[in-house]
Amino acid sequence: QHLASLKDLPSQTALADHVCCSMAEISNGNAEPAEVSKAKSEGWQKVRKVLRVQRAVSALRELPALKRLKESAQRRSLALTRASTVVVEQFTRKANRALCVYLLEEGHDEGVLGETADVALDFHEVEVGEAVGKPDLLLTNIPFAFDEGADHSVVQWYNSLPDLLKEDLHYAPIELQRLTAQRTYTHAIADALENMLCVRQIATKLADGTQSASNSFPSIVKPTSKTNHMRFLVFNDKGLESVQSKISGKCVVDEFVEKSALYHVFVIDMNIFVAQRPCLPYINTEMTSTELKKVAEEIGGELTDSPDEGRYLAFDSEAFAARSKCGEGLPLDEVPELSKIAGKLEQVANTLTDALGLGMFGIDILLDKENEDTFHLVDLTLMPAFNGTDDMLAVTALHLFEECQQRAVRVDIRSAVKNPKEVVDLMIAQHPGWSDVDREAVTINVLSASTKGDKTGLVASLAAEGKETLVCRLRGIVERTAFERAIADKMMDSPNTPLMGSYFGSRVLIGYTEGLIKGAQLEQVLDQVDRHSLCYSLGAALRSLHTREIDVQSPDYLGVPLCVSRLRTYSIIACEAVNHVEPLQLHFKDVFAAVQSYDVSRLPPEARQEVFGHFDCNLTNILVDMTAPMEEAPKVHFIDWEQAGPNIAAYDFGKFLVSYMIAVPVDNNALEAMLTALVEGYAPEWDTLAKARFKTSLLAMMPYVAAVNFMSNVRHAATEVGDRWVKRGLAHYDIFAKYKHSWKDLM
Repeated sequence: QHLASLKDLPSQTALADHVCCSMAEISNGNAEPAEVSKAKSEGWQKVRKVLRVQRAVSALRELPALKRLKESAQRRSLALTRASTVVVEQFTRKANRALCVYLLEEGHDEGVLGETADVALDFHEVEVGEAVGKPDLLLTNIPFAFDEGADHSVVQWYNSLPDLLKEDLHYAPIELQRLTAQRTYTHAIADALENMLCVRQIATKLADGTQSASNSFPSIVKPTSKTNHMRFLVFNDKGLESVQSKISGKCVVDEFVEKSALYHVFVIDMNIFVAQRPCLPYINTEMTSTELKKVAEEIGGELTDSPDEGRYLAFDSEAFAARSKCGEGLPLDEVPELSKIAGKLEQVANTLTDALGLGMFGIDILLDKENEDTFHLVDLTLMPAFNGTDDMLAVTALHLFEECQQRAVRVDIRSAVKNPKEVVDLMIAQHPGWSDVDREAVTINVLSASTKGDKTGLVASLAAEGKETLVCRLRGIVERTAFERAIADKMMDSPNTPLMGSYFGSRVLIGYTEGLIKGAQLEQVLDQVDRHSLCYSLGAALRSLHTREIDVQSPDYLGVPLCVSRLRTYSIIACEAVNHVEPLQLHFKDVFAAVQSYDVSRLPPEARQEVFGHFDCNLTNILVDMTAPMEEAPKVHFIDWEQAGPNIAAYDFGKFLVSYMIAVPVDNNALEAMLTALVEGYAPEWDTLAKARFKTSLLAMMPYVAAVNFMSNVRHAATEVGDRWVKRGLAHYDIFAKYKHSWKDLM
């Protein structure tokens, strides 16, 4: 009833608060604080989705490029199939032209992007070579599309690029495409979801062709490669042996779920759309050969039933799907059959969005008709095909548009990393106090820089005669830049200045400037700082931070403390990634087993209180001003708010302690003194019992924080060259192993 009034409110925060107040009114003001907090977080997520669709529809009316993209999508039903590649023209800040999209489709009997590839020219009558001379984004569901060496201008151009540029071009990272092409990856993700979110996975075993992988029949046997669409319904051990001999290499053996319904689930920028797919008919091991032959005819398959080969039914899954029309993609809340699992499905979608690092992907689920609050994750697809409603097309078009903007921003920031003078040009053009500055007279000090994927960014201090020294921050993720700037605006004494770029006819925030904070990174002055004074000052600084009213929401906030959602996400990613990091594999089993029992509700109320936290209070993100007055020394400041957001109060302390103890050996007596000083600085007014509870909680958070960081280290170690992340993982495991008993002491 309140949704009609939401669009008239000025901000997302006001919208969330409005929903919360409405829910509180319904409960006559008798709701417990935890219920109000839950209502607010749920309201926030719902409103965020409503706003997303409204903004998409509004943007389509205002931006010609988006309007054309949506019209094209409607004509083609957005058929982003395995045989399709969408190519988006390159855009730079200097060439302010409209966004153009071209769809390349392979011929039915030819290789991917072969010579006979048909080109759908949506906007311009141009040749293939001209249209895709320098594309900016590739959407494809074929991981090895460009490894085939087909004689095609697009392939020739693509193969001539350096590896870094190839990686930049793909909507989904190349390595992720290679992984998801194997069913073993999907099952590893499903297994992690089952452990972390209690989402049931279909009982699955991996068979190597030499032994039986299942004692439960009927079973479905699939090749591990998703490019092979043959499926085998197997009814006995002999049939399984025969099928395994027909499939070269390994195969996946799945439990067959009787009386189920199959659904495509499309996740597009946090919105969920669902389409029902044709499902196999009811089958069991008691059926006669005559009955199974009828089933084979119905699904376009062939039955084998003999003493020598056993009993199995072979069919092509794509041919079967083509025999029945797939339903239209509808919003999740418009599919009543899924109402009992909607909440859990949203949790899975949100977690996978973070884990994959993608705003658009698809999953297939089986709904158990005899137990409608149970579903199974059976497949993960990076580029799903679908027929969508207008809202679905609008959200998809806006997402692709913003992704193209994001890539263009990243290109410009990489250019600035190579030539920091470009930052000076931005400052002179956009900062009101720098318009009269001589470009050549500016001193630039690069504080940090990266050109890797979503880590792309540049932080530099700029000094000019007669001007206050400023810090310029450029980030490779537009949404995160806006968030970090909003936080900096709250934390800094002076307002910051936004730095804008123009991309595809729309203004985009690419960075901001802020005043230079006095002080040195704690990592550099550890031996100069008194430990007790440092801990007391840090506790006071965290008290100041945690008691602030911050109405800016972290982009990845999912309605639970960030330490909970991020531990879950990092663990799911690490479940597969650890297979590529041998030195951390044994340790992973120990950590993963422990994190499944981590429940922050076990912490006392002082420690689990939800606050606005920094999340990354390591020694490089803490500045210490040694020149502050004696009564304030050492004065502590925090920098780098990229990871900040709603979290439990104890987490920031745990992060500091873990980071400190990796750098400096600390015995038990020294640790006890540090805990005492931290708590005294944080809450001097608490009674003795409350302080004791909080100290116990800080100890318990050390293995928790170490586990979060270990899982993150595994993810990075699997994809980056060198042993830096392995060493960090081992260091975090040492802290985890040393203090894991402190979490158990809470039980």
